Amino acid sequence: MIKKWISLVAFSLFFVLATFGQDKEEDKRTWDDVVAFKGYLKFMETSAFADLDNFLTSSLIHNRLNFNIYATDKLSFKVDFRNRVTWGSYVKVVPGYIDGFTADDGLWNMSVNWIEDSAFVFNTTIDRLWADYTTDKFSARLGRQRINWGINYVWNPNDLFNAFNYFDFDYEERPGADALRLQYFTGGMSAIDIGLKPAKDAKDAVYAGQYRFNLGGYDFQVLGGYYHERIAAGGGFAGNLWTSAIKAEATYFSEVDTIDASVSASVDFQYGFKNGINIIFSYLYNSAGQNELNLSGQQNILYGELSANNLMPSKHSAFGDISYTFTPLLTADIGAMYTFGFNMFFIMPNVTYSITENLDLNLLAQVFASLEQIDGVSSQSNFVFIRFKWSF
Repeated sequence: MIKKWISLVAFSLFFVLATFGQDKEEDKRTWDDVVAFKGYLKFMETSAFADLDNFLTSSLIHNRLNFNIYATDKLSFKVDFRNRVTWGSYVKVVPGYIDGFTADDGLWNMSVNWIEDSAFVFNTTIDRLWADYTTDKFSARLGRQRINWGINYVWNPNDLFNAFNYFDFDYEERPGADALRLQYFTGGMSAIDIGLKPAKDAKDAVYAGQYRFNLGGYDFQVLGGYYHERIAAGGGFAGNLWTSAIKAEATYFSEVDTIDASVSASVDFQYGFKNGINIIFSYLYNSAGQNELNLSGQQNILYGELSANNLMPSKHSAFGDISYTFTPLLTADIGAMYTFGFNMFFIMPNVTYSITENLDLNLLAQVFASLEQIDGVSSQSNFVFIRFKWSF
């Protein structure tokens, strides 16, 4: 693993230097014209508790480095990775927490725990590593990338390649996929998009195509392909409904070897008031959803990787969010989710204050609970987060 990483970094540096040397004589480009670098450094303190008598804590140092390399006006490269150091009683107690840092379903495992102990882990993960060739009408991108076909705010049945978990708020870049993406731009607001994501196990592969276009002021998309041993077909749209924004997407999944099939569909309504208050309402229908939830299923909702055909475990789920900008430096919002059938709810209030232009303070809480007993016990999880983020 370490040798592979060193080879990747060495090759990237060699290519950049070689390209820079050639182009500098031709067009007098500077180093800043060829290489773009940015990132951030976070520190987050977490307290987890079911009641006020039992607290678990963890600390996290999270550093991200993003490199963009513009070899020519058509050819570019990207290498992004994040380093995380975390420790505390929460790390020690939660089963599989440390192993989750190295979970990687790509063709190559690009995550490594350099140091790990029962209550401490130092991890590095490469989540973007691609080469891109783009012309006026065509784009080809190969490597670990994010292929985002989703439209809605919380639940994305159209996001076949890398569905994200809303609860994982500290990972704003969201996961990537080892894939080949080909795009042909048929017009100013239309394109054909093809994604090919092979896998070590054939059942994990995704091969799909999408066509997006604009009609009557609405953005539409239709898609179809092979998704984890299923045939997938769906689409979505986004536009305005009177003074509100509306987005919707749905995908039909049919098992290749059986007659089993399911539908995942979601809709978003967004409205902004003149006084600065913004509201979002979302609804998700999952025909394969269950009426009962176990404790492992609850934990998977909080921390697990979701799939486009199973974004929530219940048949019906609803989400609402209200946000307000008090000043240019201070914003606040509160999101709430409810799953019908087994009466589970989730609340997440969030306040962000900009201390300086590139330093933010974030205060956030998560309350996750079921109004009914799960596996014979009352289930509730509470989290409080304090996070500083310095961007550079």
